[in-house]
Amino acid sequence: MRRVLYWTLPVGLMLLVTLFGLAWYFEARCAALNCVFYRGSAGVQCASGASRHEIQRLPISDSSELYLENVEVTREGATAKINVKLKGSFWNDSDQNIYAFIGRPSTEGTGASYSLSSDTQYFSDLSYPVRHAIQLSHSLDIRVGIMAPTQSQYTPQVYITDPVRADLVGSTSHVGVEVDEHVVRIQLPLDEFYGRRGTAVPPQINVTIATARDYVGFIDQITAPAVAIGETKVENRKSVAPAVYPHLDYNSHIVKNLRLEQSGGGLKVSLEMEQPIEDWAQTNLYFFFIPYPSDNLAAGLRDPSRRLYLPHAWSFYCGVYSPNRIVARTSNGTDFSYDVGYAERSTLEAPEGVRFRALGGATYSLELSPETVEKLMSGKSGFSLLLTVGRDGFGPTSCYGWNCSGVCNVVLSIKDIFNRKGGSGN
Repeated sequence: MRRVLYWTLPVGLMLLVTLFGLAWYFEARCAALNCVFYRGSAGVQCASGASRHEIQRLPISDSSELYLENVEVTREGATAKINVKLKGSFWNDSDQNIYAFIGRPSTEGTGASYSLSSDTQYFSDLSYPVRHAIQLSHSLDIRVGIMAPTQSQYTPQVYITDPVRADLVGSTSHVGVEVDEHVVRIQLPLDEFYGRRGTAVPPQINVTIATARDYVGFIDQITAPAVAIGETKVENRKSVAPAVYPHLDYNSHIVKNLRLEQSGGGLKVSLEMEQPIEDWAQTNLYFFFIPYPSDNLAAGLRDPSRRLYLPHAWSFYCGVYSPNRIVARTSNGTDFSYDVGYAERSTLEAPEGVRFRALGGATYSLELSPETVEKLMSGKSGFSLLLTVGRDGFGPTSCYGWNCSGVCNVVLSIKDIFNRKGGSGN
């Protein structure tokens, strides 16, 4: 027994020291800041190799895959059964959507319309035409969004009483979805949906099926008109030709060079990407400014997608949705919330003291006023810059300014767990 204890205690102690050493090594490595600017410096060229990390490249489908061949609608009692035949397949949960719009046939020749965003400035900033709205030939009583081929906690979405916040989501939607190669079968309980509206199911309904590229725009649409109980209607006529959208070049999400320059107290962040950003519909830039030296108070703090842990708390962040759609705010050390619901706004006012410019080619600049620079430094001798680039609604494609690799993200998440158990964190 003594021999066992004699060997067990030193081995256990060595193992404990090793684990603490590895934890310290990885935390130091994962929390290291690679792009630091000191007060009074004229300029800093941040190294690209150690500072940038590519995280993921989500699959992109061709827009022609969601071209509609025909739509078949059958009403069996209080249920609508819809068969959607596509040119391609409904397979990609990262960029394919199918919408069903249900309503009473219009007696005035025109019906309701629906837009993916109220901010027309957003669409004018894009480098290619986007069909952001569709015109219906009927009222818009119910909208069903099928955001992925399989059911999850965020899809299907059913909008009945509120056009912005779904009444029913996921398993509570009671929407049946089945994908069989080129055909998507959808089943809708009309009595339940209209019951939420406080009305009976209309004797006749129009069903419009529209396909869309997620966070971009509509692709195609077909309406099956005036479908009565016991009827089946097949429709292939289209009022407008299908939209064509280009493929996202993921190299436009990768930072090639980054330089910080100060003049007259103001700051200019010069940013060069591997390729020009030509698809702002699928590109968001997030700049995070960290007072330096950092107090390392970022327990549990994540990026806007909530998929990536940040190593330090930011004092100022700036989100660039397109060159003319920018949001910026300070944290004051306590409020680390992000901008939400921007698609619901009709305008997005430019933040004071902040300007983003496309300089030509793959070069861009973020310019901050002297007052903004003072706020982001928070009385410290300098600041560090972190940057994430990615598609709206998904985790970042890449990051810049710290090690955001999968290993480091796990390390920071574990650190967050321990901090929460210890009663600390934001």
